[in-house]
Amino acid sequence: MEVMLDLLGELKRDLDYQPQYLGAGGGLGIAYTRADDPPTPRDFVETIRGALAAGTAERGLKAPRLVVEPGRSIAGPAGVTVYAAGSIKDIPGVRRYVAVDGGMGDNIRPKLYGARYEVLKVADPEAPATETVTIAGKYCESTDILITDAVVPPIRSGDLL
Repeated sequence: MEVMLDLLGELKRDLDYQPQYLGAGGGLGIAYTRADDPPTPRDFVETIRGALAAGTAERGLKAPRLVVEPGRSIAGPAGVTVYAAGSIKDIPGVRRYVAVDGGMGDNIRPKLYGARYEVLKVADPEAPATETVTIAGKYCESTDILITDAVVPPIRSGDLL
C-alpha cells in the first residue's frame, strides 16, 4: 500500500493528477489447507480502506475510490482436483510414495512456488489419517511431487484422491 500511496503523491506533485480509482491488486486469498487462515472479505477491505484513508490524509490527498478484485475467493473454494492412486512404493525408513495419474503437467504450483494442498479419499473423506505419504505425479521427473509428507488414511491403488 505504501508504494501505491507514494505513487499517488508523486502523481499529484508532478502532474497535478489524482486518480478517481485505485485498484488494490491481486485479490483476496483462500485457504488451501486447514492451517491457512486468510482474512474475511470484510477484514481484507477494511484493512486496505483504513491504510488508504490514513495514507492519503498524511499526504494531503483526496482518497480515490477503492477497487478490490475478489480473486480466487469467488471460485477457488469450489475447485477440486481428483487423481487416481496408481503404484505405491515403500522405501523402508525413508518414505512411502503414492503415484497418481496427474502431476506437474496439470498442477505446476507445488514446484513453481510451494503451493500446499491436503489429500482426502473421495470414497471416505472423513476416514482417519494414519499414515504419511508423498504424492508423486506421473511425469517421470524427480521434482514431480504434488504433496510431501501428506498425512492420509490408508491408500490403495485405484483409490480416488
